[in-house]
Amino acid sequence: MTRHKILVVEDEPILAFDIETTLEDMGHETVGPVGRLSEAAALIDEKQFDCAILDVNILGGHITSLAESLLDRGVPILLATGYDNFALSERLMQLPRLHKPYSSEELQTEVRRLCDRTEARAAE
Repeated sequence: MTRHKILVVEDEPILAFDIETTLEDMGHETVGPVGRLSEAAALIDEKQFDCAILDVNILGGHITSLAESLLDRGVPILLATGYDNFALSERLMQLPRLHKPYSSEELQTEVRRLCDRTEARAAE
């Protein structure tokens, strides 16, 4: 399995810790986690990463513009959210979602899928 650098944007500290721990247990490197929109925007410009797990609504606002910027760069994204489609732009509705609350097994499954998409993108 390839080790990936995964950006984590999550403003709930317990969930951020759980995601970070799960990623590390799976052999990946976490970029972040960050819980504010401004911090997330800064990381996108400063750090290298392969893919991203984004909470939809974080401190400082909604991640729509941030997510769309990542999509424009071809970065695979997994949305972690309790929101339905009403909270998402049409473009973001197409992204895979991890619905809160989720189990550790669901998180691991979706991270594997995210990494598969990342590897497919790198192979292009």
